[in-house]
Amino acid sequence: MALLNLFICLFVIFILRENLAEGGGAFRRESITFTGAAATTALATSELTCAVKCEAAASGLCKGFTHHTNGTCELYNTAATLLPGGANAGMRSFRKIHLAADGSTVSCACPGDFSRCAGRCLIRPPQELGFTEAKAACVSLGAHLAVPRSAEENQCVLTMAAGVDAWIGLSEHGEDGVFVAEDGGEPMTTVDIPFWGAGEPNSAITYNCVQIWSVSKGWDDTSCSEQKAFICQLQA
Repeated sequence: MALLNLFICLFVIFILRENLAEGGGAFRRESITFTGAAATTALATSELTCAVKCEAAASGLCKGFTHHTNGTCELYNTAATLLPGGANAGMRSFRKIHLAADGSTVSCACPGDFSRCAGRCLIRPPQELGFTEAKAACVSLGAHLAVPRSAEENQCVLTMAAGVDAWIGLSEHGEDGVFVAEDGGEPMTTVDIPFWGAGEPNSAITYNCVQIWSVSKGWDDTSCSEQKAFICQLQA
Protein backbone atom coordinates (compact mmCIF):
# COMPACT_ATOMS: atom_id res chain seq x y z
CA MET A 1 0.00 0.00 0.00
CA ALA A 2 2.85 2.39 0.82
CA LEU A 3 4.40 1.81 -2.61
CA LEU A 4 1.02 2.38 -4.27
CA ASN A 5 0.54 5.66 -2.38
CA LEU A 6 4.04 6.78 -3.36
CA PHE A 7 3.35 5.97 -7.03
CA ILE A 8 0.03 7.87 -6.95
CA CYS A 9 1.68 10.85 -5.28
CA LEU A 10 4.52 10.99 -7.81
CA PHE A 11 2.08 10.58 -10.68
CA VAL A 12 -0.16 13.42 -9.48
CA ILE A 13 2.83 15.72 -8.96
CA PHE A 14 4.05 14.92 -12.49
CA ILE A 15 0.63 15.69 -13.99
CA LEU A 16 0.34 18.99 -12.10
CA ARG A 17 3.79 20.13 -13.16
CA GLU A 18 3.07 19.20 -16.77
CA ASN A 19 -0.19 21.13 -16.63
CA LEU A 20 1.61 24.13 -15.19
CA ALA A 21 4.28 24.00 -17.88
CA GLU A 22 1.77 23.61 -20.70
CA GLY A 23 -0.81 26.04 -19.35
CA GLY A 24 -3.63 23.50 -19.16
CA GLY A 25 -5.34 21.25 -16.64
CA ALA A 26 -4.53 22.83 -13.29
CA PHE A 27 -4.88 26.38 -14.62
CA ARG A 28 -4.28 28.24 -17.84
CA ARG A 29 -1.58 30.80 -18.54
CA GLU A 30 -3.02 33.77 -20.38
CA SER A 31 -1.61 37.11 -21.46
CA ILE A 32 -3.94 39.10 -19.21
CA THR A 33 -3.20 42.30 -17.31
CA PHE A 34 -4.92 42.77 -13.95
CA THR A 35 -5.43 46.50 -13.48
CA GLY A 36 -5.59 48.20 -10.11
CA ALA A 37 -4.07 47.00 -6.87
CA ALA A 38 -3.88 43.33 -6.02
CA ALA A 39 -6.42 42.14 -3.43
CA THR A 40 -3.65 40.25 -1.65
CA THR A 41 0.13 40.14 -1.94
CA ALA A 42 2.09 37.27 -0.42
CA LEU A 43 5.30 35.28 -0.83
CA ALA A 44 5.34 32.23 -3.10
CA THR A 45 8.39 30.32 -4.29
CA SER A 46 6.74 29.18 -7.54
CA GLU A 47 3.73 29.65 -9.80
CA LEU A 48 2.27 26.45 -8.38
CA THR A 49 2.50 27.76 -4.81
CA CYS A 50 0.90 31.01 -5.94
CA ALA A 51 -1.88 29.05 -7.66
CA VAL A 52 -2.58 27.10 -4.47
CA LYS A 53 -2.98 30.40 -2.60
CA CYS A 54 -5.38 31.64 -5.27
CA GLU A 55 -7.42 28.45 -5.23
CA ALA A 56 -7.61 28.52 -1.43
CA ALA A 57 -8.82 32.14 -1.25
CA ALA A 58 -12.37 32.83 -0.12
CA SER A 59 -14.99 32.94 -2.86
CA GLY A 60 -14.60 35.99 -5.10
CA LEU A 61 -11.25 37.04 -3.66
CA CYS A 62 -9.13 35.52 -6.41
CA LYS A 63 -9.99 35.13 -10.07
CA GLY A 64 -6.36 35.14 -11.19
CA PHE A 65 -2.83 35.82 -10.08
CA THR A 66 0.59 36.99 -11.15
CA HIS A 67 3.76 35.33 -9.85
CA HIS A 68 6.93 37.41 -10.06
CA THR A 69 10.51 36.18 -10.15
CA ASN A 70 11.25 37.97 -6.85
CA GLY A 71 8.89 35.55 -5.09
CA THR A 72 5.90 37.90 -4.90
CA CYS A 73 2.45 36.40 -5.48
CA GLU A 74 -0.30 38.91 -6.33
CA LEU A 75 -3.92 37.72 -6.15
CA TYR A 76 -6.58 39.69 -8.03
CA ASN A 77 -10.24 39.57 -7.05
CA THR A 78 -13.37 39.50 -9.18
CA ALA A 79 -13.51 43.29 -9.28
CA ALA A 80 -10.21 43.47 -11.19
CA THR A 81 -10.41 44.73 -14.76
CA LEU A 82 -8.81 42.39 -17.28
CA LEU A 83 -6.98 43.72 -20.31
CA PRO A 84 -5.12 41.73 -22.98
CA GLY A 85 -1.33 41.57 -22.72
CA GLY A 86 0.83 43.90 -20.68
CA ALA A 87 3.84 43.68 -18.41
CA ASN A 88 1.80 42.28 -15.52
CA ALA A 89 0.39 39.36 -17.47
CA GLY A 90 -0.73 36.63 -15.08
CA MET A 91 -2.78 33.49 -14.67
CA ARG A 92 -6.49 32.92 -14.52
CA SER A 93 -9.18 30.35 -15.34
CA PHE A 94 -7.51 27.87 -13.01
CA ARG A 95 -9.24 24.81 -11.64
CA LYS A 96 -8.76 23.20 -8.26
CA ILE A 97 -5.08 22.67 -7.50
CA HIS A 98 -4.10 20.07 -4.95
CA LEU A 99 -1.49 17.36 -4.92
CA ALA A 100 -4.14 15.00 -3.60
CA ALA A 101 -7.90 15.10 -4.19
CA ASP A 102 -10.26 15.99 -1.35
CA GLY A 103 -10.75 12.95 0.86
CA SER A 104 -7.67 11.20 -0.52
CA THR A 105 -5.87 8.77 1.75
CA VAL A 106 -2.54 9.35 0.01
CA SER A 107 -0.33 10.45 2.89
CA CYS A 108 2.73 11.69 1.01
CA ALA A 109 1.29 14.81 -0.58
CA CYS A 110 2.42 18.31 0.41
CA PRO A 111 1.16 21.45 -1.35
CA GLY A 112 3.19 23.55 -3.73
CA ASP A 113 6.96 23.43 -3.22
CA PHE A 114 6.79 21.95 0.28
CA SER A 115 8.68 18.67 0.78
CA ARG A 116 7.48 15.87 3.01
CA CYS A 117 9.84 14.50 5.66
CA ALA A 118 9.03 12.62 8.87
CA GLY A 119 5.35 13.31 8.29
CA ARG A 120 5.88 17.09 8.06
CA CYS A 121 5.66 19.47 5.11
CA LEU A 122 8.74 21.71 5.03
CA ILE A 123 10.14 24.42 2.79
CA ARG A 124 13.23 26.62 2.86
CA PRO A 125 12.36 29.93 1.15
CA PRO A 126 15.17 31.66 -0.77
CA GLN A 127 15.48 34.75 1.46
CA GLU A 128 17.69 35.40 4.48
CA LEU A 129 15.78 37.37 7.13
CA GLY A 130 15.76 38.31 10.78
CA PHE A 131 13.75 36.05 13.08
CA THR A 132 10.63 38.24 13.18
CA GLU A 133 10.63 38.73 9.40
CA ALA A 134 11.17 35.00 8.88
CA LYS A 135 8.14 34.28 11.07
CA ALA A 136 6.03 36.59 8.92
CA ALA A 137 7.34 35.04 5.71
CA CYS A 138 6.30 31.58 6.91
CA VAL A 139 2.85 32.86 7.89
CA SER A 140 2.43 34.29 4.39
CA LEU A 141 2.90 30.73 3.09
CA GLY A 142 0.23 29.42 5.46
CA ALA A 143 2.94 27.90 7.66
CA HIS A 144 5.10 28.63 10.71
CA LEU A 145 8.79 28.39 11.50
CA ALA A 146 9.65 24.71 11.88
CA VAL A 147 9.64 23.21 15.37
CA PRO A 148 11.38 19.81 15.40
CA ARG A 149 10.04 17.72 18.28
CA SER A 150 11.76 14.42 17.50
CA ALA A 151 15.19 13.30 16.33
CA GLU A 152 13.71 12.39 12.95
CA GLU A 153 12.07 15.80 12.51
CA ASN A 154 15.28 17.50 13.60
CA GLN A 155 17.24 15.59 10.96
CA CYS A 156 14.71 16.69 8.34
CA VAL A 157 15.28 20.34 9.27
CA LEU A 158 19.05 19.84 9.20
CA THR A 159 18.77 18.32 5.73
CA MET A 160 16.54 21.17 4.53
CA ALA A 161 19.01 23.75 5.91
CA ALA A 162 21.66 22.20 3.62
CA GLY A 163 24.69 23.33 5.58
CA VAL A 164 23.74 26.94 6.35
CA ASP A 165 22.52 28.60 9.54
CA ALA A 166 18.71 28.59 9.62
CA TRP A 167 16.04 29.88 11.99
CA ILE A 168 13.64 27.44 13.60
CA GLY A 169 10.50 28.35 15.52
CA LEU A 170 11.71 28.75 19.10
CA SER A 171 12.40 31.93 21.03
CA GLU A 172 12.58 33.18 24.61
CA HIS A 173 9.99 35.67 25.82
CA GLY A 174 10.92 36.78 29.33
CA GLU A 175 11.66 33.61 31.27
CA ASP A 176 15.24 32.53 30.66
CA GLY A 177 15.53 28.94 29.43
CA VAL A 178 11.88 28.65 28.32
CA PHE A 179 11.43 28.72 24.56
CA VAL A 180 8.03 29.52 23.04
CA ALA A 181 7.23 27.28 20.06
CA GLU A 182 5.78 28.70 16.84
CA ASP A 183 3.73 25.55 16.21
CA GLY A 184 1.45 26.50 19.10
CA GLY A 185 2.53 23.48 21.14
CA GLU A 186 4.00 23.36 24.61
CA PRO A 187 7.03 25.62 25.22
CA MET A 188 10.37 23.83 25.45
CA THR A 189 12.77 24.30 28.33
CA THR A 190 16.52 24.01 28.12
CA VAL A 191 16.46 20.59 29.80
CA ASP A 192 13.74 19.31 27.42
CA ILE A 193 15.83 19.85 24.30
CA PRO A 194 18.36 17.17 23.31
CA PHE A 195 19.47 18.95 20.15
CA TRP A 196 21.64 21.78 21.53
CA GLY A 197 25.16 22.13 20.18
CA ALA A 198 28.07 21.77 22.61
CA GLY A 199 28.03 24.57 25.20
CA GLU A 200 24.59 25.79 24.10
CA PRO A 201 22.47 27.59 24.98
CA ASN A 202 24.94 30.13 26.27
CA SER A 203 22.07 32.34 27.49
CA ALA A 204 23.51 35.68 26.50
CA ILE A 205 21.05 38.45 27.38
CA THR A 206 20.40 39.34 23.73
CA TYR A 207 20.44 35.76 22.43
CA ASN A 208 16.73 34.95 22.43
CA CYS A 209 16.09 33.11 19.15
CA VAL A 210 17.09 29.61 18.07
CA GLN A 211 18.88 28.58 14.91
CA ILE A 212 20.15 25.34 13.45
CA TRP A 213 23.85 26.15 13.55
CA SER A 214 25.86 24.92 10.57
CA VAL A 215 29.06 24.68 12.65
CA SER A 216 27.84 22.20 15.28
CA LYS A 217 24.79 20.80 13.42
CA GLY A 218 22.96 21.51 16.67
CA TRP A 219 20.70 24.21 18.06
CA ASP A 220 22.14 27.55 19.11
CA ASP A 221 20.58 30.60 20.76
CA THR A 222 21.60 33.80 19.04
CA SER A 223 20.54 37.38 18.29
CA CYS A 224 17.09 37.59 16.67
CA SER A 225 18.18 40.41 14.38
CA GLU A 226 20.72 38.35 12.43
CA GLN A 227 19.87 37.64 8.78
CA LYS A 228 19.58 33.89 8.22
CA ALA A 229 17.91 31.25 6.13
CA PHE A 230 14.79 29.76 7.70
CA ILE A 231 12.68 26.62 7.51
CA CYS A 232 8.87 26.82 7.35
CA GLN A 233 6.56 23.97 8.35
CA LEU A 234 2.87 23.44 7.70
CA GLN A 235 0.73 22.79 10.74
CA ALA A 236 0.37 19.04 11.26
